[in-house]
Amino acid sequence: MTEQFRLARIQVVNWGTFDGYYDIPVGQKGFLITGASGSGKSTLIDALSAVLVPPGKLQFNAAAQQEVGGRDKGRSRVSYIRGAWRRSEDPATGEIRSQYLRSGATASIVALTYRAGDESLTLTAIYRLNAGQQQEAQVKTLYGIFPSEVDVDGFVPLLQNSLDKRKLEAAYKTAGVTFTEQYSVFANRFRAKLGIGSEEAQMLLYRTQSAKSLSSMDELFRNYMLDAPGTFQVAEDAVATHEDLRQAYERLEDVHRQIETLAPLPGLNAQLKDAQATQERAAALSSALPHVRRAIEAKQLRELIDVSSAHHVALDVQAQSLTARKATQQEALQRAAMRREHFAGESLGALEREIAREEQTLARRAKEVKKLQAVAQLEGPLDTERFAELKAQAATELAAAPEQEQRLLEAWFAARRERDGLADAEAAVGAELASLGSRSSNIEQAYVELRARLCADTGLTVGELPYVGELIDVLPEQAEWEPVIQRLLGGFAVTLLVPAELEREVSGWVNGRHVGMRLEYRTVPEGVEVPRGPRNADSLFHKVQVVEHAMRPWLMRMLATTFDYALVRTVEELERQTQRAATIDGLERNPADRTGSARYVKNDRRRLGVRRDYRLGSSNHAKVEALRAELADAKRATAAASNRLSDVERKQQAHKRDVELATTIDALEWADVDVSGVEEVLAGLRAELARLTSSPEAQELEQAWREASEALKATERELAGVTGQLAVVAGELEKARARLRTIQEAQVEVDPALAQELEAMLAATTRRLTQENLSDSADKVAAQLDAQAKQAARTITESSNAIVTILTQYIAQWSAESADLQAAAEFAGEAITRLDALRSDRLPEFRGRFLDLLNGQSVMHLSKIYTELQRAKGDIETNLGPINASLRRSPYTEGRFLQIEVRDNRDRVVRDFMQDLRNATAGSLSEADEKNAIERYHRLAAIMDRLGSSERADRSWRSVVLDTRRHVKFVGNEVDAEGTVHNTHVDSAALSGGQAQKLVFFCLAAALRYRLAGVDADVPRYATVVLDEAFDRADPVFTRTAMDVFTSFGFHMVLATPLKLVKTLSPYIDGTIVVHYTEDPVARSTFELVDTHAPA
Repeated sequence: MTEQFRLARIQVVNWGTFDGYYDIPVGQKGFLITGASGSGKSTLIDALSAVLVPPGKLQFNAAAQQEVGGRDKGRSRVSYIRGAWRRSEDPATGEIRSQYLRSGATASIVALTYRAGDESLTLTAIYRLNAGQQQEAQVKTLYGIFPSEVDVDGFVPLLQNSLDKRKLEAAYKTAGVTFTEQYSVFANRFRAKLGIGSEEAQMLLYRTQSAKSLSSMDELFRNYMLDAPGTFQVAEDAVATHEDLRQAYERLEDVHRQIETLAPLPGLNAQLKDAQATQERAAALSSALPHVRRAIEAKQLRELIDVSSAHHVALDVQAQSLTARKATQQEALQRAAMRREHFAGESLGALEREIAREEQTLARRAKEVKKLQAVAQLEGPLDTERFAELKAQAATELAAAPEQEQRLLEAWFAARRERDGLADAEAAVGAELASLGSRSSNIEQAYVELRARLCADTGLTVGELPYVGELIDVLPEQAEWEPVIQRLLGGFAVTLLVPAELEREVSGWVNGRHVGMRLEYRTVPEGVEVPRGPRNADSLFHKVQVVEHAMRPWLMRMLATTFDYALVRTVEELERQTQRAATIDGLERNPADRTGSARYVKNDRRRLGVRRDYRLGSSNHAKVEALRAELADAKRATAAASNRLSDVERKQQAHKRDVELATTIDALEWADVDVSGVEEVLAGLRAELARLTSSPEAQELEQAWREASEALKATERELAGVTGQLAVVAGELEKARARLRTIQEAQVEVDPALAQELEAMLAATTRRLTQENLSDSADKVAAQLDAQAKQAARTITESSNAIVTILTQYIAQWSAESADLQAAAEFAGEAITRLDALRSDRLPEFRGRFLDLLNGQSVMHLSKIYTELQRAKGDIETNLGPINASLRRSPYTEGRFLQIEVRDNRDRVVRDFMQDLRNATAGSLSEADEKNAIERYHRLAAIMDRLGSSERADRSWRSVVLDTRRHVKFVGNEVDAEGTVHNTHVDSAALSGGQAQKLVFFCLAAALRYRLAGVDADVPRYATVVLDEAFDRADPVFTRTAMDVFTSFGFHMVLATPLKLVKTLSPYIDGTIVVHYTEDPVARSTFELVDTHAPA
């Protein structure tokens, strides 16, 4: 029969409250350590563990650690060496300190002696702490093996000053004695000598020590027989490496967000450039239009001069011919007149001359009457009575003229003031609209320009120094409240916000110059938390939003406190408010002060809701549109005022004409317009002429004279007509030549392409371009170009604002990436260059890094977890094969053996986890699969987040899905020699207490035998099994069943248990000590040997 090594002797020196040297003999049948709770039983068990368990895996008082809460977690080698016995408060400092039995230089020793027949082996662990040392790392350790029994109290003198390996080796030179400072060397040596086959067997013994009351096979195999699976370490490695993948994903997503933010810029910039080109082209065409118009006019004038010159020559020839004819006819008339006068005498000539004079007088007076009738709008003949009325009316009008002239002058001044005021207002709106086109802010141009000067001088950026109004938008759904919100925050809106770290720089700049206006700025500290917001749903805070910016938390806090207005509709609601409040119509109310007085304010210096006055808004699109409408209204108002001014001026001209007419009438006398008197004189003279020319011969001579006279008059009329045409043509020629000279002097060379385009545009306005319609055509083309320029200006404004908005957002969100950018349209090119770099360089780089990591360690770790979960059952079956072989060597019942079957026990949670692993790791992804890669990443990240979570629910889930020992269930089958199953124990809970304990401890004992002795041995070479707090809650049946099993497998039991179990255990032991503990005046543990074994 195999000689077994059994623990025979325990020696301790200065171990815990065992102060000094103690030598404890151990019974060879079985040994019991008992005593009251807290007496020191576990202190002795820990002494055994200090020798038999690697320090890195040692957990003192392991049995107690299984209790909920884990009491006695403070035990350590230091506490045992120092003899810690209680903790108390230091009266001086209030700290809780441990009280020690040994505070100076101390050496502690634990020795275990084993016997197997005549062979003995002693294992020692020697510890030392110098005075003042209290740390685990300061403990000096030496392990020794003696091939015989040794009394370790003899070590003490050698340890007084130090722990010196050479001194001990010199003192104990017996063959086979070894010392080492390395536990692994020590363990390899004693395992080989004692027959402990492996470190796994050594650790199984240690786990068995704290097994206490096992009640099921699942508990046995999961907690004691099987090591913790590698899935936990793989999961930790996966979580550790996942951080690199997470950062790679976040960098990739960050690049995508940057690209998405900047993506509209190329289109917007192209749109802006096209609009600028259109604007420049329209400006160039508009500038060239007058020159092209003059060039066309010059061409037309040259053609006109050529035609008119030919016409002038023809008329001149005709005039010369008529002049010659006139001279001939004049001679003929003279001859006829001489013959006529010779016949009638000299009186005829005098009479005719008198008639001619009177006819001239009549013609002159008729002309005056006709003119008077025309201007005075007279109907019928003019008589003395009517003339007197006109003279009286003229005198009256002249008397009233000065007063009327003054009234019209005053009306003219009033109309001009109105027109000029409206024109100035129109110009102001136009200027404001033009200034808004160069920025996205609603803040007035003066404030924007002041900040621009500050930034230019200090090197700061506009993004670092926002105005409050640029960061606040009224929510679209709260548009009806915008007028009152704009009024309440209007003053605050032009407050410049300055980061606290830039305060000195900004203040130095402001203080060192005359800024020319009122400037208020606020410093904004870092680290302000976003407020929760007022509870009042009517608060202004809930009707606005603050755009993303570093100063957003501070500004939101200001809105939640200083500007926390309750906005209501009626005065009744206003009066009920207990905080600052305002109505939708702009009436503000401040709560009653200490005097009980509530303060109301209504600021109607500017009309509520005028968008031109708005200052809030991250974009000025709405304000630009409103100003465009306002500009159109202003133009209409200016035009109407101009019309009214023109109307007054027309009245002034009419009054001037009326005064001139009245002055003319007032200067006339009746003799100037007396037509009837002259007509009577002419009638008498003509009667006398008829008497003188009544004879036939005289009539013949009269007829000849008349015919000669009429012929001459006809020629003169024709000559006068031709002469008039010559004058007209000559005038037109001179005018055309003068105009041509003027045009040629002012003509500027125009780009041929521009000229050609303008000529085509002019030609397109009419079927034929002439001098008469050239001006109208030019006006139409000018209107077209103006419309193009205005549309281009709108496009430039809209595109610039969109670019500024994008750059503002980009700079605010990626300030470190945009140090060379500013929120201005002229920086679009630099931003597009950055966009191209992001797409061509950064995106492929980060995508490649992301995919490499995704396809690499992260997937590898999860794949490994999946593989281990898949094969867990098979691996466990393989591990249990030797134990089943060991079970076949010991009958479980008469003719039957126990065999352990492993069954799948994976629940829905585990199956779902494995499916998630499969989905997250299947296949490899290329760069073309980025969408699928990101989907996989999110699946993988969800797993990693739970695996790395410290939340209680996630820790519980992690234990469920990773602990493969829980994925199987252990079933005990009773089989005969042929392998026929006669009984199956699926759940030991269905068995009686004794049956269940026999089943579980039978398996434990078989496993221990296999680990210690191999498959073929009946009993192990190493026999001692230690159970701490053994059976302290078990009934006698359970205890006896367990002891029977261990005894039948050849184990030597060392038990630490309460006194109540002494009687039950006495058949299995032949040695017992009772441990006592006292505190008089300091703590001390002792023991006494007692006889408890049952009589034979």
